[in-house]
Amino acid sequence: MEPPVKSEITTTLTNRQARLSQGEFYTPSALCDFMLALATQQASPSRLLEPACGAGIFLERAAAQARGLNTPHVQLVGIEQNPAALEIAKSQLAVHKLPSVTLDLRPGNFLALTPQTLGNFDLIIGNPPYIRPEIDKSGTQEDKKNRLIYYRRLFEAYLREFPQQDKLFSQKADLYQWFFIHACGLLKPRGTLAFVVSNSWLDSVFGQYFRHFLWHHFDWLYLVESACERWFPDAAIHPVIVILQKKEKPGNNADNVPECQWLRLYRPLRQLLPSTNQPDYWQALATQVQALCGQAAESETVQEGVNRQAISNSQPWPQSIHCNLYLRGPQALLALYQQYQRWKPLSAVGTIRYPLKTGINQFFYLSHAQAAQWRIEPEFLIPVMRSSKKLKGLMVRSEDLKEFLFCCPYRKVELERMDKQGALAYVLWGEQQSATPRQKRNQPVPWPQVKSVRYNQPAWYVQKPLPTAHILCNRFVDQRFFFALCQGAFIEDQTFYGLTLHKPARHLPAFIAALLNSTICCSLLAYLGRGSLGEGVLQFARCDLDHFPIPDPDLYAHTEQTELIAAFEALSEIPVGPWAATWNHPARVHLDHLVLRRLLAQKGQPAPAEDDVERLRQELGESILQRLRERQQMARNRSGKN
Repeated sequence: MEPPVKSEITTTLTNRQARLSQGEFYTPSALCDFMLALATQQASPSRLLEPACGAGIFLERAAAQARGLNTPHVQLVGIEQNPAALEIAKSQLAVHKLPSVTLDLRPGNFLALTPQTLGNFDLIIGNPPYIRPEIDKSGTQEDKKNRLIYYRRLFEAYLREFPQQDKLFSQKADLYQWFFIHACGLLKPRGTLAFVVSNSWLDSVFGQYFRHFLWHHFDWLYLVESACERWFPDAAIHPVIVILQKKEKPGNNADNVPECQWLRLYRPLRQLLPSTNQPDYWQALATQVQALCGQAAESETVQEGVNRQAISNSQPWPQSIHCNLYLRGPQALLALYQQYQRWKPLSAVGTIRYPLKTGINQFFYLSHAQAAQWRIEPEFLIPVMRSSKKLKGLMVRSEDLKEFLFCCPYRKVELERMDKQGALAYVLWGEQQSATPRQKRNQPVPWPQVKSVRYNQPAWYVQKPLPTAHILCNRFVDQRFFFALCQGAFIEDQTFYGLTLHKPARHLPAFIAALLNSTICCSLLAYLGRGSLGEGVLQFARCDLDHFPIPDPDLYAHTEQTELIAAFEALSEIPVGPWAATWNHPARVHLDHLVLRRLLAQKGQPAPAEDDVERLRQELGESILQRLRERQQMARNRSGKN
């Protein structure tokens, strides 16, 4: 019988807030066991390393696995810079003294230790911290600079072959990225790397360089994520298990490399794995994991609750900008996306601009009543769209907006000379106000001295006006999927990005809005958004939208563009509601058929049947519903709701 797991006491090592500030999220034992079983399917390691080991949960479970499977000699090495955690690790592992297990626990920073100090390993497994290096207090700026130099030298052959990948070695990269890079140099050829980390590098464009590095140096064996359970309830991220095997030679893909298996779990781990109370727990776990991964013959151990997808390692799919589609996207969407000649990145159609950030919203944004109270002259008030909750339809009209941006380009002496008493009084009032303490600002700061406005010219209250964009792109996607057409003169707040078209006379804004609001583009929104925030809401960075795929506008003849504009105008009369309530509306169905009919059309072939078009539309729409259900389930799981 497997002894009770004691490592859960690691949550008491430090207070919760201190742990979160250091990115420390201790690993549940079920997750450790699952990762060990995945990583040791081919062979048992003779040397195993857990970097940033905390209280040594992976080491403890590896020792238990060695005992349960009667593994020949294995050396377990742990590195930890928190003295309290290291002492608990020593105490926890003391009960696992076996002739076949050698324990080596060392204090220190894993990233500062070299292969000459540690040697090489068959398996490196763990849960790296989830923080940015710039907020990591464990090293000086000089340490971090030297680390970048060290890694560049270590992988100079890689950079000679791919010089553009120098962006990989940035101080702004998440700390777990450095754990992967450092572990690469510590693994033996064909050694295994098993980490559980945030999935942000799979969700976004910025991870493209990192994915390329991993593809160049490793064969990808497994990527695993849960669609129903939060493995780290305290962490506002979605984790993914990554199992990689170091190549004999970087960049070389052997003929016998297995396909990468992408596993999505629809039941909690404890329900998928055998009971820890049974006497042959580790043997049963190994059998069960093989069955879940589809590597065993069909048997009673195969359970529902796991979706498997095999992806070939012979193609460099991890370095694709939209890697996420290969992993999570429905096959119908992926098949269309792979017809690259039919798509354009949104940056080829227009420019995505950064949203307006005033620095002091309490001053710069006014309601209609506040503007009237101060008698501010209309020339200094620009309508502003601040919240997607106030979006009624797919057209935003300036006359419907009830909030304004105070946008005054004059100094106080000029306002007085021009007899602009309303604006002058408002500025004088603002200079008497202070920003409340928050985050790094410990004391109240007068508004004119707030860092984000004090360098404005010619005065602190002067905001540079932006021209009205053609289309508003939603930065945060939840239940509603939309791109809103702009009508009239107004600007957008940081809830949105503004899209300004390169050739609005050739491709009318309403036509581009029609393409973007089609179900296929909504499906792309659902699968390409960053889910690492962990709250069920997807986020898009500007670079993500720059690369966002849109059906090539030039595919559509002039008459088709005219039809699409009319279809969009009909759709814009419908309130922008949750996807579940609106995706089968006749107006959307009509627009979708116009968009998809052209995307499916093959040169020299008859037009696609309407039944085929509708079948594809239904598949895409339902895939969005499934994605929404998964996100909602994960958000409820974090909040503690059932």
